[in-house]
Amino acid sequence: MDDKQAIIWDLDDTLVDTAPLRIMRNARRWSQVYENLHLSAPIPSAMRIVRAAHEKGIPQSIATNSPSAYAQRLVRYHDIPIAAIVAYHDVRGHKPAPDALLLAAKRMGISPHECTYIGNDDIDETAAARAGMSYCSIDNLSMCDSVVDVHVVANETGI
Repeated sequence: MDDKQAIIWDLDDTLVDTAPLRIMRNARRWSQVYENLHLSAPIPSAMRIVRAAHEKGIPQSIATNSPSAYAQRLVRYHDIPIAAIVAYHDVRGHKPAPDALLLAAKRMGISPHECTYIGNDDIDETAAARAGMSYCSIDNLSMCDSVVDVHVVANETGI
């Protein structure tokens, strides 16, 4: 087991499949987005890890380029057991800048090098590297040696 002690998650298309909301989000039609949260769906492999890590007491947070109100509503709607969210308006520099990831680690009281960021695209990987964190792609969780207890969690949950 390595020294990773916390997991920081990207939100859109990492924790939750929000593709059906993308056009509305890009147009900033937030009332329509909120009325259509039912079109989004948690990503099963991510949710298995989130819930298992939550049960094991592994600190987790979300670092997203999405607005806070949207992120909080989406997390509540899908009953994701992660309370700490760093969103667009919480930082000046947005991914691929490391600001959101560094603030998420700080709020958890964990050193950035002890965190793994799980995301779904190149800006997530770049942000993690700039923050001094390990990175894991949601599309390739089985290859993620760096995520704290994820191998154990993955084996226990069948990922």
